[in-house]
Amino acid sequence: SGMTLVNTKKSFLLLLLIVLSDQLTKYLARLFSWPIYYNFGISFGLLQSQNLGVLIYGLVYLILLGLVGYLIFNKSKDQNLLASFILLLAGGVGNSIDRLLNSGGVIDFISIGNLPIFNIADFSISIGAFLLFIMSLNKND
Repeated sequence: SGMTLVNTKKSFLLLLLIVLSDQLTKYLARLFSWPIYYNFGISFGLLQSQNLGVLIYGLVYLILLGLVGYLIFNKSKDQNLLASFILLLAGGVGNSIDRLLNSGGVIDFISIGNLPIFNIADFSISIGAFLLFIMSLNKND
């Protein structure tokens, strides 16, 4: 019946696992001198104007933090919604750590074909957004 302590722990562990894997892969990219790119915009290099990007980024993650807290403390039964918000928030936390450590820049290093260069945090954000999109389609049925 709703969010149990076990599910709250799982949510926190998922968040922690994503943030740690994001930071570890960024560390390894620097350690092994892989080509890296410092992104001063938001995910996938969008909004490179540092002030606008950081402002939007900060507002979005404050809202997400509030939503995750609301879902956990109100014992939400919608585990998919919670998971999507956790993915979004974890990506935001991973990239925010970079912003603090790298003068506002986020380390991107994963390059696949013609896609913009990205990192684990960006991937987490993308999966969370995709899940929200799929859930919104299903709610209209």
